[in-house]
This record gives sequence, C-alpha cells and structure tokens, in this order.
Amino acid sequence: ANILDWQGRPVEAEKLHRELLAAQRRVLGPDHPDTLTTLLDLGEDLYDQHRYKEAEASQREALDHLLRTFGPRDRQAIRGQSSLALTLVHEGRYEEAEKSLRDGMQSARAANDRRLMGGLAYDSACVAAVAGHREDALTHLREAIGYRYGTADEVATDEDLKSLRGNPQFQ
Repeated sequence: ANILDWQGRPVEAEKLHRELLAAQRRVLGPDHPDTLTTLLDLGEDLYDQHRYKEAEASQREALDHLLRTFGPRDRQAIRGQSSLALTLVHEGRYEEAEKSLRDGMQSARAANDRRLMGGLAYDSACVAAVAGHREDALTHLREAIGYRYGTADEVATDEDLKSLRGNPQFQ
C-alpha cells in the first residue's frame, strides 16, 4: 500500500490500507501503533484523492487515539497533527490548520525532534501560502530549510507553495 502511495496511486493504496486496517483492528486492536499508523496512511490516501471530509475523519480518529494512548510527543501523533492541518487548509479552515501545526511544533520541540520540526515548519509554510499569508509562508520555509527539510525540486513544484512563485525571496 505504501509503495502504491509513493507511486502516486492513492486509489489502489486506499483499497489495501482498508483491508490492512480491518485485519489490524481485529488482530491487534484499535489502539495498537500499527493500526493507528495504517489509519493515518488511509487518511493520506483520501487526502491525495481530494476526499477531504473522509480524510479528516480518518486523521481525527487516529490522532484522538494516538494522543490518548501515547501522548502528544509521540512521533505518529505529531505526524497526525500535520496531516490533519493539511487537510483542514484544503477545506478552507485555516485557523484550525495553523493551530494543529502549532500544537505539533510544540510537541516536536518538547521531544527535541529536529526532523519533525523541519517537516512541521514546511507544512506551516504550505498552510500559510494557501491561506495567502506569504510573509509567514516564507518565514516558515526558511525555518524548514534551516532544519534541512525539503529539496529545491520539492519546494519549486509544491502546489501548496504556488502563490510564492515569482517572489524574489522565494526564488
């Protein structure tokens, strides 16, 4: 399922993730880390298909279980906050998206996880850019680069950052 997702085949990945999730819930239980990771993966498959309401439901369910079971410093919980934020921004819910990312960044800082902090800074740049807050987006993007997160190609082609193209600071 993950390979299909990486290949840009989210419909096929969704089918496998749903099958895996059903088996994991039955065998491992609803709060097992692998079950919750698969639930997050399913949410990302739905997000990739622009099925944001369904993605949000999957991400919220996973995030609620992760926070309750493992706490806010858990890597998957932080990933869940980031994924949820990207979904919320595409639903036009910018303030909620920004709050989810702030909470995730606070948890990543508390866990001293530089890789997660870089990813959250990058996602914050994307959210700010989509929301039309270009200066904030550039600030977050500089922070992500400071954490050595993202490649030049990723940044240049990311659709969420398209509002920054043509800006000399972005270039």
